Amino acid sequence: MRFGAFSRIAMHFGDFTNTAAAQRNMVATQQRFRKYGEHCPICEGHAGLKQGRGERCAGYMSDDSEYVYCTREEFAGALERNEKTQPATFCHKMHGPCNCGTQHGPDLKIVPPPSMKKSDPGRIVNEYNYYDERGRVAYQSVRYEPKDFKQRQPDGKGGWSWTMKGVTLVPYRLPELLKAAPDATIYIVEGEKDADRLAHAGLVATCNVGGAGKWDESYNRYFKGRRVVLLPDNDKAGREHAQKVTQALHDIAKDVRTVELPGLPDKGDVSDWFEGKGTQEELETLCAPRKRTFTYASEVKEEPVDWLWKRRIARGCFTLLVGDPGLGKSTIIANIIAANTTGRGLPDNNEMKQGGVILMSPEDSMSMTVVPRLRAAGANLKKVLLLNEVEDFDSDGQPYMRPVSFPEDAHILAEAIKDVGATLAIIDPVLSMLNGKIDAHKDHAVRQALTQVTRVADQHKCALLGVVHLNKGQNANALYRSSSSIAFIAMARVGLFVVPDPDSDEGGGVLVNHKNNLAPTALSLRYSFKQTDDEIGYITWEGESPYSDSELLNQNTPTNNKRSEQADDLVAILKQHS
Repeated sequence: MRFGAFSRIAMHFGDFTNTAAAQRNMVATQQRFRKYGEHCPICEGHAGLKQGRGERCAGYMSDDSEYVYCTREEFAGALERNEKTQPATFCHKMHGPCNCGTQHGPDLKIVPPPSMKKSDPGRIVNEYNYYDERGRVAYQSVRYEPKDFKQRQPDGKGGWSWTMKGVTLVPYRLPELLKAAPDATIYIVEGEKDADRLAHAGLVATCNVGGAGKWDESYNRYFKGRRVVLLPDNDKAGREHAQKVTQALHDIAKDVRTVELPGLPDKGDVSDWFEGKGTQEELETLCAPRKRTFTYASEVKEEPVDWLWKRRIARGCFTLLVGDPGLGKSTIIANIIAANTTGRGLPDNNEMKQGGVILMSPEDSMSMTVVPRLRAAGANLKKVLLLNEVEDFDSDGQPYMRPVSFPEDAHILAEAIKDVGATLAIIDPVLSMLNGKIDAHKDHAVRQALTQVTRVADQHKCALLGVVHLNKGQNANALYRSSSSIAFIAMARVGLFVVPDPDSDEGGGVLVNHKNNLAPTALSLRYSFKQTDDEIGYITWEGESPYSDSELLNQNTPTNNKRSEQADDLVAILKQHS
């Protein structure tokens, strides 16, 4: 017998409809609820909705449209879960009485209020209206006992639709927020009960629907130019929620701060604080605008520059290494890393204090280029932390790897510095690690991005070495020849430039210290390239270059700038008579 004929006979046998034939997984996959227009007639959900909001339905309809297999338990009533279907579902009868407690039908669209449990529908104890900017009810959050929350919106017919589909999210008590004086403090709490408690005391308070972790960016515009105080619940979720809201409003509100109320019990909120004899006067004192403090020169304790490499790389400061491709910038970096991780000397330094290094070099292969180059330079690989990617988690809590990006990942750099005990962090090249939304040609954008990174380096006394390319301009001032924005070299306390060596016939180079805000410029150092037996390149230092910075940085060809023998003789005579 065909399933459609069987289901029509089964309609006449009451409970048998929901417990026997309808529980069999005899469905056509083309009738699954994949999008709006093909949604579940029981819960109005479909598989195309976002996960984690309690709105999705991954169910389907029988091929004869007599039964609906809905995955939402809150609409199931007394129906039993069918574990044999994929996924598990609750089978609703579309014609006549259904064991969920509601009669469904093509002309009948009755959606039952959501329930806490199959055996206990719960009891509504409060209804919180969310009003839009025109004072109309946009939606309502319903509280049940035992404690649970569900949302619904007006259906336009004097009733409610138990869905948030199509709703524009607004903060709770929005009309009061919009009417508040410009200098009023806006308190953001986690729940409507707490917001009402503060409002009844004459304060301006709000929250977002759904509680901790449910802040939506659509709320942000209502807090532009406002002074905001967050009062989180005393638990991990509350603190994480406060941090998320703070980040969301950081560049929007005039001031955002989090106040953790003293003496709160575990998981306690501001209502608990008042019940524990906290007073409104005490709350307003705790949340009063902070008085700005200023620093006077007399309060600053002087300290010497802590050089990692004398006159070239300082701890807590930003050094920029600039040069054309192919001149060995990355090979020089490998040499510096080797010195730092082993404690061996560099020119002008008899020895270095051994420390960890963080290397961010996303353009080169770790296995085929970076690590072989470090090995050839003699680095201690156990002290080199490679930070190109970082583990993160998607909305379902599943881990995945994503590229590190600045400035938003500056805190990850701080964690890495602590992990390896770094005295040096290298970004090669800097542009590859900046957020793609940042215009690298705009000084203000670059300064904002780099400031957070350099602040981390300063706080942890870690030297920061960035790499950029030299542009093709012929400006006499080499500071204007670093790529993209002038902000890169402007923010660097020391500027090192890599150029060809005029006296080398084998492609050697010179490291020129053309900018130094911390000390007199260092000597220009020559270097040459060598290879290991397995043809991995490394450099050796060859002493001081006899040329001036301007000669080295503005040379056209190596031969054009070589001194003639006559010029050398003239210099020798002048030195004898000086």
